[in-house]
Amino acid sequence: MGRFHKNEAGTRFARGFTLVELLITVAVFSVLLLVVTASYEPLISNNRLASSVNTFMGSLARGRTEAGKLSTAVTICSSSNGTSCNAGANWENGWIIFNDADADAVVDAGDGDRIVKVFAALGSQDTLRRSGFAFAAGRIQFNSRGELRGGNARPGSFVLCDGNGVDAEARAVVINLSGSVRMAVDENNDGILNDHTGGGGNVSCPP
Repeated sequence: MGRFHKNEAGTRFARGFTLVELLITVAVFSVLLLVVTASYEPLISNNRLASSVNTFMGSLARGRTEAGKLSTAVTICSSSNGTSCNAGANWENGWIIFNDADADAVVDAGDGDRIVKVFAALGSQDTLRRSGFAFAAGRIQFNSRGELRGGNARPGSFVLCDGNGVDAEARAVVINLSGSVRMAVDENNDGILNDHTGGGGNVSCPP
């Protein structure tokens, strides 16, 4: 609040903050803002991861449903351009779902392949990586019955991490041979989610 002073005629007038007072006020406000922001960062990160893992889980369920509905193989693959598979392991750059008539993990217009859904890259520095499966790192496939495709099919997991790379803060999704999708849980109560191998395998974030 400004201070009141009197001039030579005895009239009161208000004087504003001095430069030093203003600088101190700004400094105190900046410190308080940093404290508040730091306290909310974990909550913001957790909410973002929860939203992203729900979106990804929904995309897996969508792919499985499309396979049964279309009676054909369906491929879900990492894609940074939204039109083709890039065969990359970094799923955080985006992914697509498409019906894949010849199951070659290539969007072939001549074979009648059609992209069902495009998913944009994740924000911030989050990562989305997979483990297990028998497919190349950049894809998974469902057969016409909604099962993981292939005679040598294996279950697998997808792990979502934030930029801190802390395993205990990761979210994960597990896909069984039947194609069913579920959230990973901490089966051995050690504070870290377990992957598709069960209590013997913890999820891990990229270094």
